[in-house]
Amino acid sequence: MDKGNLILAIVATHAVIIAEQFAASYFTNFPKSGNFGIYLLLLPVGFNGFGMELPALLVASFVMVGLAIILWSLRRPKKMVQ
Repeated sequence: MDKGNLILAIVATHAVIIAEQFAASYFTNFPKSGNFGIYLLLLPVGFNGFGMELPALLVASFVMVGLAIILWSLRRPKKMVQ
């Protein structure tokens, strides 16, 4: 993959991820603190879609950390007991 296609793949991947983050925040009740988790989940998918093979351990770590961030952002605060 030459440098032009590589830059195009990176820009297109990030554009789609930003659009997904906006849609998740605007159309649902998804907290903005979970946007980085969405980014980490979609980044390996976007790169593999353009033919850039990432190591399996890197993809698994992106997914695990992304899911942890999303789940952490969806937690509900504990109610104070009086």
